[in-house]
Formats: sequence, C-alpha cells, structure tokens
Amino acid sequence: RGPDREQSQERERPSISAGEALSIARSRARGARFVGTMASGGGTYVFRFESPEGRIFDITVDARTGRAGGG
Repeated sequence: RGPDREQSQERERPSISAGEALSIARSRARGARFVGTMASGGGTYVFRFESPEGRIFDITVDARTGRAGGG
C-alpha cells in the first residue's frame, strides 16, 4: 500500500453523510415530497422527489463537495 493509493482512497471517501446530502437535496427541492433514494455510484447521492403537480425528478448531491444538481 503506497502513498498514491492512500491519497486516492482519501479523495473517494465521502465528506458529507447521506443525512447531510438529503438535507441539501430537500432545500433544493422547494417543498416537493421526498420519494426515496436511488442507487448511486461515483461518490454521488441521488434522491427522488415528487412536485405538487405530480412531476417526479431526481436531485444529485456530490458526496465530497455537497454540490447539488438536477431538479
């Protein structure tokens, strides 16, 4: 196990928890109903929401930075 491998593992480790990520996604969802968590990979949390009009959409949150996308 060399220093490069340890640095690589450190970069891949999530900096925020799933609960923190959900909180970020909820704030971006603007009152939509939380439906569930989708399978994710590559250091991303994916949360599914339903708008008051019935539209289903996903919000992704980067596990390392906390940046949200989608909606």
